[in-house]
Amino acid sequence: MTRTQAKVQHTFSTFGILLLILMLLTSLLLAAQARAQTDQGVVTGQTAGDSPATVGQPYTFTATVTNNSVPQHVGLKDFLSPSMELVSATPSQGSCGMSHHDINGVECDLGELSSGDSATVELVVTPTEEGTVTNTVVGGGEFTPETSDRADITVNPA
Repeated sequence: MTRTQAKVQHTFSTFGILLLILMLLTSLLLAAQARAQTDQGVVTGQTAGDSPATVGQPYTFTATVTNNSVPQHVGLKDFLSPSMELVSATPSQGSCGMSHHDINGVECDLGELSSGDSATVELVVTPTEEGTVTNTVVGGGEFTPETSDRADITVNPA
């Protein structure tokens, strides 16, 4: 083997090792990105009772906060439409009360949720006007950003 051939072979083997290292680093970065995208933090959702609702009759929303992250303290806020009056807010854990910041809102401290666990809040309201009404819930945790969900319902006259 000539000296030039040995040098070319050495260069290619060094290049191959560098290429292998680069491919490994890329795959590790892609795997970390995939994990970050599947860790959705706190997910907030709600279900509305049978639609349509009727003015003056109790109507129920059930809000759910699911922790898809590390164990953390979570909470929920419900922003009721001005044409709904709160009857009750019953959490599966923790406590709820009237919002100090929103005239027609509810704030719930749901306490600690382990990874994969959920807490629910049953909200009973009484619609006061006919039309389309929106209920918005926002949930969050101490380590993850807030997420929200909204439900639009139709309210019929009494």
